[in-house]
Amino acid sequence: MTTNEEMLTREQLRVLQTRMLRHAIDHMPEQIDRRTALIFTKNELLNAPLDFSFPEACLEAVERPESPVRCQSTRGPLLVLSLEKTTRTSIDLVTFLLSPDVRFRQGALRELDRQMKLYDPFISPSTRNKAETLRPAITQQEASGLSAAVELSDALKGDYFYNLAGCGQSARLELEDQLREFLRKVLIPTEAMVHFLLDLPIWSPLRQRAELTARLSQAAVGQSLSEFLDKYFRYFGHLPLGGEFSAANAFTTWLEQHPWHVSYPAKVWSWARKNGSPLATYHACQLLLGHQARLSGSEKRVLVRQVAAMQSNHGFVSWQQRCTLAAHYCRHLELVAPGADGERVAAMSWWLSERLACLGDGFSKRAMVVYESEIKTASASSHELWRTCRPPVSGSSLRYATLYLPSIWASSALCELANSKLDSLLGQMSKERELIAQSLAPPVARLDGLEPSASGKAYAFEYPLGEFHAAVVQMASRRKTRKTRTNRSNNSMPDRSIEDQVRWLHTAGDKEAVVLALRAASYSGNVAPTPIWEAFSDPNWRRAVLVQGSPRAVELMTEAALELVARDEDHDWRSYLPHFLAIAADDESNSPEGRKILFDMIVLVSISVDSVSAIERLLRGVGRNRHEEVAKEWREKIERLTPHAPSWVASRMRGIKCVLYVT
Repeated sequence: MTTNEEMLTREQLRVLQTRMLRHAIDHMPEQIDRRTALIFTKNELLNAPLDFSFPEACLEAVERPESPVRCQSTRGPLLVLSLEKTTRTSIDLVTFLLSPDVRFRQGALRELDRQMKLYDPFISPSTRNKAETLRPAITQQEASGLSAAVELSDALKGDYFYNLAGCGQSARLELEDQLREFLRKVLIPTEAMVHFLLDLPIWSPLRQRAELTARLSQAAVGQSLSEFLDKYFRYFGHLPLGGEFSAANAFTTWLEQHPWHVSYPAKVWSWARKNGSPLATYHACQLLLGHQARLSGSEKRVLVRQVAAMQSNHGFVSWQQRCTLAAHYCRHLELVAPGADGERVAAMSWWLSERLACLGDGFSKRAMVVYESEIKTASASSHELWRTCRPPVSGSSLRYATLYLPSIWASSALCELANSKLDSLLGQMSKERELIAQSLAPPVARLDGLEPSASGKAYAFEYPLGEFHAAVVQMASRRKTRKTRTNRSNNSMPDRSIEDQVRWLHTAGDKEAVVLALRAASYSGNVAPTPIWEAFSDPNWRRAVLVQGSPRAVELMTEAALELVARDEDHDWRSYLPHFLAIAADDESNSPEGRKILFDMIVLVSISVDSVSAIERLLRGVGRNRHEEVAKEWREKIERLTPHAPSWVASRMRGIKCVLYVT
């Protein structure tokens, strides 16, 4: 033994650590929460036990929901008590569960049972099973009862449904601090919190064809129209399904046992209004568009107006919140579970989005301020982390649409309208026609490059919009003589494969149209990576596209390449790509804006491939001073993001940070 530390026995070291901890916490008992105090007490780390006892009036409130001490017996995990005449106190059910007094723990379990009857579900199946397993131990006076209570309290605090119920209750009671606490857990769930999503009934329509066909058939048996629509929405409503699993096709199956009646369109709209979710309005539109031949002229006009309204700002906040939430959840789930199935993650994201958004639709203005603020913060954080360290995820058109379409639902409605062949009617409705014509451009540009699977069309937005776009714009400007471009005529190579279009991109007039299509194809898995890498290896191509191209085209091009790099983990080109970008960034003819975009992409690709040599090449080369400012920005950004990043992301960013210095 050569050092003082080595001379200490293990027991002596433990005693020393205990004394240090006792000294540290002796002067701040009010900062120790109940759970921590129980663990400290169990391990004899407190000089004296802390007093966490409740007044006897609290016991009555826990045991009797009708107790006068309880201000409001609302559904949720919070008990709102009136312990003084002028003040209300909200106490989480978990707090009573951690009481040393076994009577409070027993009362907390009874309240948990009561809430499970009021809410369906109030907690996840795994937490419910844990509660039943631990119940006998929790209701015992022995120390083991407290250990079991701590275990159950941890499960409840980390339960998605428990926290979702807390969001709704704290919003109804306008308890802003509690609402923030519950929202942050729901918006940024751990992997364990959302493990139940693996049991979702739908996650990949084409891969689940037999199972979902059977489920649709069951939904159509012996149901009234509203009951049938409720069941369809419960299972499939969070996704804009097309083809055989769409609401229109499900309605066709239902009509086999229920003959058509002229009252059905009105009943469908009535159901959508009663449902309350804007997604119900979409499915009502989709259903009636699929059966437009049965509608009267006035009913068709109502239908077209509703589709047009989805493209306007009517109800925009409710639609946009769902799209923002789904994109946030998609990014977050990819970060906490890298290597996941892209389509499954996107389907989970829409399910989570709809559950929280339905809750938020009923919030008061005061609660809505907190709600929108927390969504904005969480979404910005997940976007920055996800973009900085792109996880490897399998290709999926649903994932791409979730991340990049302004509104997957508005775009899907346009696709269904295009498929319904109502062009002649639209030609008579000038206001709606103008609105739809203006709304078509973004989805046409962003959806070019998506191709339905050979086994069928799973989602409504996969229907090609180019010809419909041309027809609508031509109707809107029929007095003009100019020709209208379709989505495939946005570039000079409409008949070539996406790989060939990229290979000859340096000769194309409209490069942005090609790289938008490449981005869509790369996210959906519809492009072979090798031809793309070969294009990057061509010096003339790099100079024309990466140096002389528009900043927007460069950003889109490298973003598509980044997605391919993240997924194509075994390809040698992963190590070459950042150096190809570095050559372009060091080109003296490059603009400051273009150079910054390329440096950003070099850092992102380097993080993805876990390599620093391309960054060193720039910051050690003759042009290193040109990159000093952006390198400093990246150092600050990584320092800010690292504490909030998953461990695998943080480890990659730390390696990059070490080389972001100009020498």
